[in-house]
Amino acid sequence: MKSICGQASFLRVGDWHSFCRALPRPHMFGRRLCCGKKEVVSRSKRLLRSARRRLIGVGSRLDFGLVVVVLLPIVAVLPLLQPGLPRTADGFVHLLRVVEVDQSWGDGVYYPRWAPDMVFGYGYPIFNYFAPLLYHITSAVHLIGLGFESAFKVVLIGCLLLGTWGTYALTKDILGPKSAVLAAVAYVYAPFTLREIYVRGGYAQFLAVSLMPVALWSASRLITRDSLLHLLASPLLCGAVVVSHNISGMFFFPVLAVYMAWIICTSRRWHKIKHAVWVLVLALALVSFFVVPALVEKPLVKLHRSAEGYLDFHEHFLTLEEILSPSVTPDSSSFNPVWLHNLGAPQVLFGALGVVAMIIAPLTRRQRMQAAFFVVVLSVAVFMTLRVSAPLWEHVPLLAFTQFPWRLLDIAGLTVSVLAGLSVHLWSRLPWRHSVLILLTVSLVVTVVAEFVHLYEQWPPVSREQLAPRDVVVNELRTGAIGTTSAGECLPKWVAEEPSDSPLVPQYLSSSSISKLDAQSLPDSGRAELTDHTVVSDEYRVVSSEPFTVQFNTFYFPGWQASVDSEPVRITPSYPQGLITFEVPAGEHTVVVRFEDTPVRVLANVISVGALVIVVGVTIILVLRRRNRDRSTPKEAEESRLSLVEAGLLALPLLILLVIKEGYVDPYTTWFRMASPPEQVLGVQHAARVNLDDEVMFLGYDIQRESVTPGDTLYVTLYWEAERRRRENYSVFVHLDDLRPNYISWSLSEEINPANIPTSTWTPGFYVSDRHALPVSVETPPGLYVLRAGLYRPDTGQRLAVLDEEGNVVSDSLELARVRVRRTRPVDLSEVAKVGPFEFGERIRLLGYELQETSATPGNYFRLLLYWEGLEEMTENYTVFVHLVDDSGQMWAQADGLPANGMYPTWAWLKEEIVEDEHLVLVGRAVPSETYHLAIGVYELETLQRLEVTNSEGTLMGDQILLPTSLEVLSP
Repeated sequence: MKSICGQASFLRVGDWHSFCRALPRPHMFGRRLCCGKKEVVSRSKRLLRSARRRLIGVGSRLDFGLVVVVLLPIVAVLPLLQPGLPRTADGFVHLLRVVEVDQSWGDGVYYPRWAPDMVFGYGYPIFNYFAPLLYHITSAVHLIGLGFESAFKVVLIGCLLLGTWGTYALTKDILGPKSAVLAAVAYVYAPFTLREIYVRGGYAQFLAVSLMPVALWSASRLITRDSLLHLLASPLLCGAVVVSHNISGMFFFPVLAVYMAWIICTSRRWHKIKHAVWVLVLALALVSFFVVPALVEKPLVKLHRSAEGYLDFHEHFLTLEEILSPSVTPDSSSFNPVWLHNLGAPQVLFGALGVVAMIIAPLTRRQRMQAAFFVVVLSVAVFMTLRVSAPLWEHVPLLAFTQFPWRLLDIAGLTVSVLAGLSVHLWSRLPWRHSVLILLTVSLVVTVVAEFVHLYEQWPPVSREQLAPRDVVVNELRTGAIGTTSAGECLPKWVAEEPSDSPLVPQYLSSSSISKLDAQSLPDSGRAELTDHTVVSDEYRVVSSEPFTVQFNTFYFPGWQASVDSEPVRITPSYPQGLITFEVPAGEHTVVVRFEDTPVRVLANVISVGALVIVVGVTIILVLRRRNRDRSTPKEAEESRLSLVEAGLLALPLLILLVIKEGYVDPYTTWFRMASPPEQVLGVQHAARVNLDDEVMFLGYDIQRESVTPGDTLYVTLYWEAERRRRENYSVFVHLDDLRPNYISWSLSEEINPANIPTSTWTPGFYVSDRHALPVSVETPPGLYVLRAGLYRPDTGQRLAVLDEEGNVVSDSLELARVRVRRTRPVDLSEVAKVGPFEFGERIRLLGYELQETSATPGNYFRLLLYWEGLEEMTENYTVFVHLVDDSGQMWAQADGLPANGMYPTWAWLKEEIVEDEHLVLVGRAVPSETYHLAIGVYELETLQRLEVTNSEGTLMGDQILLPTSLEVLSP
C-alpha cells in the first residue's frame, strides 16, 4: 500500500479520485489509509500552488534584465581593478582636488571654496568656479578607510553602473526591456565613455554623463506617471549634473527642459506643466550655492584665459567623417595616443537602424514621438560639434568657455544609445521565432568587442593611495600647470604677475608646518608666532616696536578678512603679486586672516538651503502618507520584463567573452593592441631620428598635404621622445618659411607645451604626438616654402641645437618638408603687355610684362613685373636681370635677382607654370634725364653664363631682349 500511495501522490487530483474508486471494497482499511493520504496530498498541492503563485508574483515583479545591466560593464571595469589609476591627461589633477577637499573636511570646512595649497601654497579659489560634487563624493568614500586612488576607482565604477542602469531604465520605460539592454551596452561601450575613463580622465564630466540618463528617466516618469517621488528626484538629479560639471550642466539643463516639454505636448498632459516648472526652478535653487557665486564673481578671476590659445573652441571642431568613423587601435608606446572623437561604429549602425525602425516599425505614438526627440537632440548635438556651427559658439553667451565642441558627444552618445535600442523593434518583424533574442545577443557581443581597443592603456608605475598637500605643490613644480587647471584661469585679477615658485615651497617639500606670514615683511625688531592654522585661517601673535605692513603669502580674493586684536582692518593686495597685506601698529597684537563667505555667497547658500528644506519636508510628508508608489503605468511599461531564461541567455555570452579575453586574448595575442619599437613610430609618414641637444629625440612627422592654397590650413604632426626625465619645460614652434636666406615666416604655430603636455612630465620610452595647425594667409604669395620645427626654452628663447650622429651642432631647427602654395585661380594675362614670346635657353619663356609707370626720377625706384612660363622642370637656379640702357646699349641701372625676390627660384617651378616675377629697379641720382630701354636676360649665377634667347620662330636673338617699351627719366 505504501508503494501504491507513493505512486499515486504524483497523480492529478482527478486521477487520484478515480484510483480510489477503483479500489476493492473489502479493503476498507486500506482505502481509509489512502483517503488519509489523499488529504495530505491535497493539502501539499494547495501549499505548492500557493508557493508557486507567490513565486510567480515575485518573479513577475523582478526584472532579471538588471542582472544583465550589472554584468554589462564588467569587461570595461576589469582594467580598473589593477593597482593605480589609468595614465590619463587630467585624472591626476582630479585626485589632487580631492586631497584639497579632504584636507578642508579635516579642518571642519565641509564646503570649501578655497584650495589653500594650490599655486605653490598661495591658494586658489578653484571650488568657487569648478563643480565640486565628484571631489566630495570621493572624499566621503575615502573616509571609510580606502586610499585616494581606491576611493576614486570605487566612484568611477559606481558612475559606470549608474549610467548603465539609467540608460536601461530610461529606454525600458519607452521601448521595453530588450531595447533597454542594447541601449545600455551601447552607452557603456561608447568610445566617449571609455575615453573619459582611460584616456582623457575628465572624471567630473564622466560623473555628469552618468547622471544624465537617470535624470531623464526620472523626468519621464514624473510626466507619464503620478509618482510624487520623482517630483523630488528630478530636481535633485538635474542639480547633481550641474554641480558635477559646469559645462555639462549648461548643456543638459535645456535638454531636460525641452524633454519634459516634449513629453507634455506629445502626450497632452497639460496638467504636468506645473510639475515641470517646479522641477526646473527647484533644481536652479538647489545649485544656487555654486552657480550664483560662479556667475556673479566671474569678473574677479581671469576666466577669459579658459577660452584662449589651445583652449579656443575654434581649434577643436570635428568633422562628420571623424564622428562616424570606427575606433582605431592606439599605440601603447605613445604618451598621448591619438583617439578619434567618434560615436562608435556599432552605435552608429544600430542608431541608424533605430531611425529606420522609428519610421516603419509598429510603434505606439508615444514611442515614436519620444524617438523623434532623441533624433532631434542627436542632430543638434552633432551639428554643434562641426565647424559650420562656429557663429553660434561666437555669439551665444558663455558658450565659448566650453572650450571643446566635442564635449557635446556625451549627449550625442546617450541619444544614439537610445536610438540603438529602438533597432530591436525592427528585428521583431523578422519571421524567425527567436530572431530578436539571437540578434540582440550578437549585437551585445559586437558592441563590446568593437571597443576592446580602449581597454589596453598603460598604467603609471607608482601608486598614489596616500597623498598630501605636498603632492599638490610637487605636481605644479613638475608640470608648470598651476592650480590643477590648464591656463590658471582662476587666478584672482589682482595677480598681475603669475608665479613660478613661492617662499612656501621649501616648507611643503619638507612636509613641515606651513607658516604663511612672510617673515621678510616684519621689521628688524619684530617677531611673529603662529598660534593657529587651518585651511581658511591663520592666527599669529605679533610683536613689533614700530608699525609695519605685514604680508601673507596668500592671494587676495574677496572673502579674505583681516583683523588686529579682533578689530577689522583693510586688506590691500600687493602689486604685482596680489598678496594679502595690511597695516599692523606697534606693540603686541593678535593678527588673524580668515576666509569667509561674501554676501553673494551667503545669499546663494540661503537659497539652496531653503530649497533643500523644501525637498526634505516634502519627502517626510510623502513617507508619512506613503504616497511614493506609482498609481498608473503606461501601456508600454506593462510589457513583460526579461525572464530569468532570457537574462541568462544574454548574460552567458558576456561571461564567455570575458573568459576568452582574460584567458586567451590578453596573455597569448596582441589583438586590439599596437606598440611601436623603441625610438620609432609605427605608421609615421616621414620617419627620422634626430637628436636635439641630448634632451629630446625627434622621431618624424606626418603632414596632411604638401600643396596648399592661400586660405587653407596646413596640419602637421610631430613626434618627440624624451631622452631622460628633466624638470625643464620646452616650447615648440612650427614655421612655414620662404626660401630666402633671410627668410620670413608666412605662417607659424607656437605652443608653450608640445601637445599641451609639459616636457617635464614626459616619460622616456614613450613618444609624444604633437599636432599643429598652420593657417596659410590669403596674402601668401604662390611659390615653394620650407616647413621648419624645433624646441626652445620659453624663458630665454634659445633653441635646442640639432645634433648630428657625432654630436656636432648642425642647426637650430629641423627642416621638415617643402610645401608648395598654389594659386587659387590662374594668372590673368588679358591686361598684360604681350611680348615674343621669347624662350631663354629652351627652359624659360617670357610671356609678357607690366610697367606701371613710364617715367621715374633719379633716386627712386620703378617697378617691373615679368610673366614667365617654365617649359620644363629644372634643377638649375637661374638669376634674372633687368637693365636700364640707353640707345647705345650703355647700362645706367640694374636689378639682378632670383625670381619673385628670391622666394620662387627656377628649380622649384613646375612645367607650364606661370610665374609672376617682380623687380624693383633703383634709378641712380647720376642717371641723365632722357628715354631709356629695358633689357631682360637670364643667367646662371655660378658661371655667369647667360641663356640664349630665341623668338617664336626659333631665330636666335642673342643673350638678352629689349622690351617694346621705354622709361623716361625726368629731371629731379
